[in-house]
Amino acid sequence: MVSIARRLVLLMVLATAGFAIATMALFRARNETDAVRSARAFEQATAVTEVLARSPTIADSEASTNQTLAPVLAPLIDASAGYCDHEKLLAHSTVAPLFDPAMTTMPLSPPGETPDRRTSRPPPGFVGPPPANSPGLLPLDRDVVLNACTTLKGTRAQVRFAAPNDLLFVVVDPLADGRAAWALVRMPNRTAASGALPLAAGLTALLLALIAGSFATMRTLRSDSAALAEALQGIPKDLTTPVPKPTTTELAVLADGLREMTRRLGEANAREASLRARLEHESRLAGLGRVVAGVSHEIRNPLAGLKLRLDAMFRRGLDERNARDVGHALAEVDRLDRVVTSFLHVSRKSGEDSPSLATSVALHELVHERFDALRPFAAHKSVSFDAQLPTTFATIHRDSVARMLDNLLRNAIEASPHEGVITVHFHATPEGFQIRIEDRGPGVEEQHRSQLFEPFFTSKADGTGLGLSLARAAMEASDGSLSYERSGNITRFIAQFPHRSITKNS
Repeated sequence: MVSIARRLVLLMVLATAGFAIATMALFRARNETDAVRSARAFEQATAVTEVLARSPTIADSEASTNQTLAPVLAPLIDASAGYCDHEKLLAHSTVAPLFDPAMTTMPLSPPGETPDRRTSRPPPGFVGPPPANSPGLLPLDRDVVLNACTTLKGTRAQVRFAAPNDLLFVVVDPLADGRAAWALVRMPNRTAASGALPLAAGLTALLLALIAGSFATMRTLRSDSAALAEALQGIPKDLTTPVPKPTTTELAVLADGLREMTRRLGEANAREASLRARLEHESRLAGLGRVVAGVSHEIRNPLAGLKLRLDAMFRRGLDERNARDVGHALAEVDRLDRVVTSFLHVSRKSGEDSPSLATSVALHELVHERFDALRPFAAHKSVSFDAQLPTTFATIHRDSVARMLDNLLRNAIEASPHEGVITVHFHATPEGFQIRIEDRGPGVEEQHRSQLFEPFFTSKADGTGLGLSLARAAMEASDGSLSYERSGNITRFIAQFPHRSITKNS
C-alpha cells in the first residue's frame, strides 16, 4: 500500500520532470526552427544572387531591371534583389506581399500611400510577377543592404538582421567589375508573432501551479491525518476525546464517522454502567432479602421477649438508677426492632408491591396525612411544612409510597435548620408526574452522592442506611424513580411517576 502523501510526492517529481522536459523541448524546437528558417532564407537569397552574377549587365532603366529579376523573385513571398557598388544601390526589383489572403486579385493602393509589406500576404499558392506599382525598398531594408555592400570584403557575405517584427536575410556576391549582386529575403519573426513566449509562460505557470497544489495538498493531508491519529490515540482511553474537523473532504467524512462512532460507544457505555449499577443494586437487595428472610424472625422473637420482660421490670417501681438503665435498654430494643422491621420491608418488597395491590390514591391527601403523622417529630426543631397541592389521583402502591414519603420527610426534618420550612410540590413533566420535596439543609457531600441510595450507607451516627434505599425501591416498584439534586442552598428529592400512574389531575 502506498500512502497518499507518497503519491503526491511522486506526482510533484513527475510534474517537475515534465516541466524541465517541456522547457527543453520548447527551446530546442525554437532553435531548430530558427536554424532551418535561416538556412532556407539564405538559400533562397543565394539562388537569386547567383542568377544575377551570371547576368551582371545592369539595365539602363528600373523597368528593364524589374523585367530581368521578375522570374527570379516571383516564387518568393517578400524579397528584393539588385546591384550595388561600395557607395550606393543601383537598379533593383522588389516583390512585396500586397495581397489580401481572402482575395485572389491585387488590391490597389490609395494614391500617395505605400502598402505595408509587413502585414499583407499573398494568397496560398500564388506565383507570379510583381505588380507594376511595386514599391521601393523600405528605409530599414535599404540601410541593411547598403551596409552589407559597403562592408563587402571580396567574398560572399551573409547578413541576418532582426527587425522589430521581421527577420532580414541578406546575401551579397561580388562581381568581376567591382560591383556586387545582392538579394534580401524577409521572414516574420516567429518568436514575437507566433506567441512562443506566452505559450512557454502558460506552460510554466500550469506546471508550477500543479507543483504548488500538490505540495499544499500533501501538507494539508499530513496535518489532517496527524490530528486524526492523535484523536485515535486518545479515544481508547477517553471516548469524550474531541475529533477534529479536517479540511480534506475524504478525511472529513472519516472524522464524522469516527465522531458518530465514539458518541454511540459513549452512550452504550453509559447504558452499560447504568445497567451494571442497577444490577448491583438489585443483587444487593436480593442478597439482603435472602439474609433477612432467614434471620429476621430469629432476631424478632427474642427481642419481643426482652421487651416484655423489660416493660415488666419498669412497672415494678425500680429505683432511679435501675429505672434509667431499664429505660435505656428499652430504647435500644425499640431501635433494634425498627432495624428488623426495615429488614422485613426489604424482604417482603416484591410481594407487597405486586401490580395487583396498586390502587387509586389521592396523592394530595396522602401527602397531608404524612405531614400530620410527622408534625410531632418536626415540632422538636420548629420545622414547618409548606404545600399547596392540587387534587391529584394516582394508581400506586399506597403503603410503599407512604413509606417513601415518611423517609424523605424525616430526612428533610433532620437536615433542616431550626425553624426551617419543608416544601412539597407537584410538577408535570413530559415523562410523567413528579413530587418534589425541598429543604434548606446542607445536603449530601459531593463524594457521597453516588452511594446515596445504596443499602446500609448513612452519614448519621444512629442511622441504618436503609431509608433512602427502601424509598427508591418503593418508587421502582411503581415503575417510577427517585433522584437527588442540589440547587444553590436547596436540597431536593424528586419522585418521578410514569404517565399511566396518574388517573386524574385537577
